[in-house]
Amino acid sequence: MTVLGWAQHIAHLPCGVQHHRAGVWKILLAEGKPAQTAHDRLALQVKCFDAGTGFLPTAPAKAMTLHTAIAVAQSQALYKLWPQLMDRCQFSLSLRRATRPHAVPDDGRSWLLARKARQDDQNTHARFLTEIAAHFTLPATPLRQTTDATQCDFLVPRAHADRFCGDIRSIVNTMDATDDISLSVTGPWPPFAFAKLAQTAEGAA
Repeated sequence: MTVLGWAQHIAHLPCGVQHHRAGVWKILLAEGKPAQTAHDRLALQVKCFDAGTGFLPTAPAKAMTLHTAIAVAQSQALYKLWPQLMDRCQFSLSLRRATRPHAVPDDGRSWLLARKARQDDQNTHARFLTEIAAHFTLPATPLRQTTDATQCDFLVPRAHADRFCGDIRSIVNTMDATDDISLSVTGPWPPFAFAKLAQTAEGAA
């Protein structure tokens, strides 16, 4: 069995997911092959979330045992996180330049120019995401830089999910951005980025 997260109240669990009671907590568990990979665990966590169950998710990339999950349930970590994340969801924003290819440099000067172009893109992305974030008082993660994108996550009340998407559209429509920059918004997700339980779990096991 693989742990998917912790809940206090369960609305409905999809096929292949059950729960184990640990005090006031219900540990969501997936059985067998449906949870072998990180992608499988993520898919099941999203199904639980979409079914209406509010829970604190484990990191999909790391399989957690029931023994460890019970130890976490006996710590204070869940009690501290629960009121912060209860009835909340995560939206992830990713900003990237849509059309500029970064050629593989074949000499020192080309490498420096390519590096500067990537840095310029990252600075532009960071500026626009920071400007978007300034319109909200919602919790947000620090900006993350990848090879071709800048990303961040927002913690949004589930009841305001549609409003948040509408606000993002309105904000973007007023921003002075070039046509080759694209913004993708994904969600609502379980609040993965805001449920930092891996370190607590390892220490409690």
